[in-house]
Amino acid sequence: MSHPASWKNLLALGVVYSSGYVGAMSLPLWLGGIVTKFSVEEWIAGAIGGLYFFGVFLGSITLSSRIDGMNKRKAAIAGLCMACLGIAAVIFIENLLFIAVALTISGLGFGLGLAATTATVSKMDDVQKNFSIIHFILVIFAILFFSIVPAQMASYGLNAVFFAMAFTAFIAAITAFLLFPDTPQIQGDMAPADNRSEGKISITWLAYLALFAIAFFQIGQNGVWSFIERVGDVNGFDIQEIGHVLLAGAFINILGPLAAIWIGERFGIMIPIIVSVVVLCGASVLLFTVYIPAVFIIGAILVPLTGLFAVPYMLGYIAQVDHTGKASAMAPGFMMIGNGLGPALAGMTVSAGGLAMLGPAVFIPYGAAIMIYFLLGKGKH
Repeated sequence: MSHPASWKNLLALGVVYSSGYVGAMSLPLWLGGIVTKFSVEEWIAGAIGGLYFFGVFLGSITLSSRIDGMNKRKAAIAGLCMACLGIAAVIFIENLLFIAVALTISGLGFGLGLAATTATVSKMDDVQKNFSIIHFILVIFAILFFSIVPAQMASYGLNAVFFAMAFTAFIAAITAFLLFPDTPQIQGDMAPADNRSEGKISITWLAYLALFAIAFFQIGQNGVWSFIERVGDVNGFDIQEIGHVLLAGAFINILGPLAAIWIGERFGIMIPIIVSVVVLCGASVLLFTVYIPAVFIIGAILVPLTGLFAVPYMLGYIAQVDHTGKASAMAPGFMMIGNGLGPALAGMTVSAGGLAMLGPAVFIPYGAAIMIYFLLGKGKH
């Protein structure tokens, strides 16, 4: 059973969803800040970032495992309060071990908020459209965040990022308290009976395959994105010019979810996904093999733009094939695992063979995603 969404509900869902991404969005800022402030090696900061993403994954899995009896609105509020307190504690902590623990707890809280959001949207009418609207709100939030926070780091250092993260969680918690929709609990045994028949592909397994596909997609996209500054440098751009390209891209990124809203499901769900992954793979390969300024500018804009177009369809597909809502709740965790693994694996690849090696290497995660989506396209759903 699905439920209509009011604009107030969608605003609340978008704010909570955006707050859940604030840690991943600002990752380069706070990882670099940790390296500078504590004079530690990059791999230590990277490990702390990995713990944060593990916390997000754990939060989404926790809600997924108890979704039948859990009030998603209350879970979102509790998670955001946990995240706010955890990040606020980081501001006053000088011990790196305690910071790692606090960030892991914060990730757990953000994971609960993200999972509550995706699980709620999966039970609404026009799932793909609503996910597109939520990603539109995410893009607006990203523009505001990067227009304000990096400049404040010059005066307040690392604490500027953590204050912004805590404040975002606080505002999202209030918004969730006021506007987050209450939806009836959907029991796992309400999936259509024919999906549980012997001899047929289980809807649950289709959803799990889709979860791995979206994780592979995020590994490829974020692996590429983590070295976008290096590619700009190779193409002769200084850091200020790279910043201008990325800021322009942030505004153009609005077109991604808007296009997903406009196109909707007139071509189905699977065709936009597969086309997006193929385009993103091609753009990623060109970025690391053809060092021309125009290619860098187009690629730096196209990589996030394509992702923002594709992800609403990916989440919509998961909601379509899993009627329990559990897979939708798990989706943010799988996405964040991809977000964490992408830069780590890309870093290992670049260390082993230089930037040029990353071009052919992206065929692995993107290729895995394409193969899974082709398989899903042939599945019964």
